[in-house]
Amino acid sequence: MELDRRKSVHIKLLSDTHANFRIMSFKLKLSMQEMFEEFAQQVIAEDPKVMKILQECSDRKKEKLVKKLSKSDASTILDIIDSESPFAQDL
Repeated sequence: MELDRRKSVHIKLLSDTHANFRIMSFKLKLSMQEMFEEFAQQVIAEDPKVMKILQECSDRKKEKLVKKLSKSDASTILDIIDSESPFAQDL
């Protein structure tokens, strides 16, 4: 006899995302849990459409990280140049 075992997942969504997701689930006559379960099953099955969405999400995340690092690196490099400059004013 196989038991229907479930795991609880706690996620945080932006308020607008949650509200609109809930509206869509209501329109489709599905619970939010059913929608998440279906999405998880599609990921497990490596559905090409779902995997494309996830790859695009991953690419956007990497792009944001690169931009963040680039700004941080540029600032650090300028600070180092400024501190090592013979023209820097001693305070």
